[in-house]
Amino acid sequence: MRQNGFKFTKYSEGGSVGYTGLAMVHGTPTRPEYFLDAEETQMWKHDILGGNSSSLTSRLLAFREILNGIESASSHINNSTDNGVIIEKAEVNVDVA
Repeated sequence: MRQNGFKFTKYSEGGSVGYTGLAMVHGTPTRPEYFLDAEETQMWKHDILGGNSSSLTSRLLAFREILNGIESASSHINNSTDNGVIIEKAEVNVDVA
């Protein structure tokens, strides 16, 4: 897009910016857009979204498996009351890297 003799690249649906220069963004007061520098972007890609075992995504998936295991185990417990389930013994193993 050209405006006042300047060329702008539009990012109406986001995207990676691999150049120095102007860009047109589409934030609004109710839906502002935010920008990360290269170091912050790498942190998000590696530590948050990454497929490694220490990424937040991997840890949340592992936690979901733990919760599913607890839910499955509690469905086999016959010792219940009107106020809930009484668990006499439980073992939870957490591996912190």
